[in-house]
Amino acid sequence: MIEIGTIPATEREIYRVIITRRDASELLVVPTGTWLLPRVALVPRRRVADQLIAECRARWAIDSYCLFVPDISASDKPPCVVMESLRQNCDAPRGTRWVHRDLACGCLREEKTAVAEALAEVDSYRTQQKLGPFARPGWLKELFEWVETQIAPLNLRPTGRFEQFNASPTFSLVRIETDGKAVWFKATGGPNRHELSIACVLSQLFPCYVPTLIAVRESWNAWLSMEVTGASLDSLQETSEWKKVAAELAEFQIASTDTLPELTGSGCKDFTSSKLMSQVAPFLDRVSRLMAMQKKRPPPSLTRCEIDFLGEQLRKAVALLGETGLPDTIGHLDFNPGNIFVGPRGCVFLDWSEGCVASPLITLEYLREHFLRSHPRGPGTEEIDEAYRRAWSGFVSREKVLQAMEASRLVAVFAYSLALSASALANDSAPRQDGFLRSLARRMFREAHGWGRSSPA
Repeated sequence: MIEIGTIPATEREIYRVIITRRDASELLVVPTGTWLLPRVALVPRRRVADQLIAECRARWAIDSYCLFVPDISASDKPPCVVMESLRQNCDAPRGTRWVHRDLACGCLREEKTAVAEALAEVDSYRTQQKLGPFARPGWLKELFEWVETQIAPLNLRPTGRFEQFNASPTFSLVRIETDGKAVWFKATGGPNRHELSIACVLSQLFPCYVPTLIAVRESWNAWLSMEVTGASLDSLQETSEWKKVAAELAEFQIASTDTLPELTGSGCKDFTSSKLMSQVAPFLDRVSRLMAMQKKRPPPSLTRCEIDFLGEQLRKAVALLGETGLPDTIGHLDFNPGNIFVGPRGCVFLDWSEGCVASPLITLEYLREHFLRSHPRGPGTEEIDEAYRRAWSGFVSREKVLQAMEASRLVAVFAYSLALSASALANDSAPRQDGFLRSLARRMFREAHGWGRSSPA
């Protein structure tokens, strides 16, 4: 892992920080000739909220938390983020000043438009003209009060220390320390609102494989869970740990075969073979359009002939998974090592917004892919494959499982592409994903070409 201190200042991203207090009636400014907003430099491609909190504490000794990143018109300036001080009556840090919002909007000059727009957005959330519980001043205090009542029956009390990982009006992820085991608060907005119902159903049906659910707050579409004991798989290099995950994944999937109606009813995506088969033609039509829209070369676009070949092989691979004898099970389309914890009592699987019902081998393929990426010069996946296959030995023969594993490489990329396309459309980010989807289509073609040379006619 790269330490923040090793990232040069020139490679960091500058944020303007609107730190508020007293129900957003005051904000912190730097009165150096021309008044300015405080600024911080953050490491790119890392979570913003926890970095902002740490920087505010280190530079100004202000304990704070994030509200949201406002949608302001001054896009040529560094982005802004709205935060709130936890202490409402403390003195301003040296070199700064707490001022009334009206005075700040009048004296910040070049930044007054951004501040005015950001504070107007705060007001819209506070009056509920816009929906977003985590953009309202004071929501963290309300959260702590609720958490305290929920964990009291467990003989736990919050210590006041916390870590925040999201700065969003409708999404929240907060780790809250207690005088015992820590708890995690999570809330999701669209298009991931269904994760709450999935978390509830999995907690009820499979408590050994998911975090222990403590409480639900439906008005925030949120839930509270106990912290998982163990280490995330991305911190473990031994093949034996990955084998353990593969075996327990298979056991979890086998246990889920009688619960498919409950899983799909909770919001798990239907990625069964029949559903995937119905999506082949629409997906290939989109791929064809995307290839025609490609402006940069290389890489080369897939030709119509290559897309047709991909379609033929994709249909064969999907059909093979459906005919292999393995039942549909619980699946996870974001099955990465950061979502897998290995502890003394077994494995726990996190973050189920991409939960699905599908051939079990699709999820295994994501595990195999991550293993190969994290062990580029290490062993292959044979030991992991065998640990997984042994759990299914009572269902189908070894030969059929291994044959289906070869087909699953192509189908897993297809399933991931479908999930990405749906997410992009739901988030109005489809144009930004076009290039990535083209690259996935090329990856699928390579998989189809390689599998086509070894697959049965």
